[in-house]
Amino acid sequence: MRLNGRGRPKKGSRGRQLVRNGTRNPRAQSKREYTVEEILNSRRIYGPLTKLECCPTSDGAGAAVLMSEDAVKAHGLQDRAVEIIGMEMATDTPAVFQEKSCMKVVGTDMTALAASRIYQKTGVSPKEVDVVELHDCFACNEMIVYEGLQLCGEGEAAKFIDAGDNTYGGRVVVNPSGGLIAKGHPIGATGLAQCAELVWQLRGEAGPRQVPKARIGLQHNLGVGGAVVITMYKKGFQNTTPNKVAATENIREDVQNARIGLQHNLGLGGAVVVAIYRKGFDNKNQRDFSFSHQKGKMAAKDGEIHAKI
Repeated sequence: MRLNGRGRPKKGSRGRQLVRNGTRNPRAQSKREYTVEEILNSRRIYGPLTKLECCPTSDGAGAAVLMSEDAVKAHGLQDRAVEIIGMEMATDTPAVFQEKSCMKVVGTDMTALAASRIYQKTGVSPKEVDVVELHDCFACNEMIVYEGLQLCGEGEAAKFIDAGDNTYGGRVVVNPSGGLIAKGHPIGATGLAQCAELVWQLRGEAGPRQVPKARIGLQHNLGVGGAVVITMYKKGFQNTTPNKVAATENIREDVQNARIGLQHNLGLGGAVVVAIYRKGFDNKNQRDFSFSHQKGKMAAKDGEIHAKI
């Protein structure tokens, strides 16, 4: 607030816009649109932050399919493809420990560092970005991140919001999903939820929250321990109309012929499990098997399979 030369944005809580976006998202955790008064008068959590300006406790899952350009073409998925044109990660800078700055603790420096790298690497300028999904676990985090992403100048975040430059009809649409405050913050799936939203936006599949003519999307994800990842997406193969029926048939055939699968699972505390699966009983007709529970055992009708439960 001191750096911006004022208190809250004149339009009230930034959370107001986020919950409004959430009402357009059928997957959002919170679909209710609160008034500015309701947000500002909700229970205080810390300092000026109220309960409705903080992300809720969430649970969720996300998934993404990554394919090479050759695979996209082979399956005729050009009209579905969204290209990752750049990805950069940065960690805490020494200033986090040397200076008494809460803004740097929550990622201003590392966001600015990763953003500078991504713009240079991709050749995309901040003004060319159409839609942004950023890590707004608290309403103040979004204002802090604006400067690091070069969406506005230093100390101009409140002005940026007051001008409506962060929403539909403005310079760039930020968190059309509702962000972490309205959409939810299921730690571990949050990043893929951001990815999914940007993919839908760039495909033109975001329904009532669709950003018109969206071509380039930027994702900002932040984690405790001091790490930020910024990813740039672009709609791929824009002038191609593939055969969707053939693509579906190719994928179905490939899945049916699959023999070996790999699972990777990562957990907090520093543990990873990798498992390899292989199709068994290749010479058996799987439809002949009928498993049933019998006295603590699992028995197969055809074959000699017995396992204690």
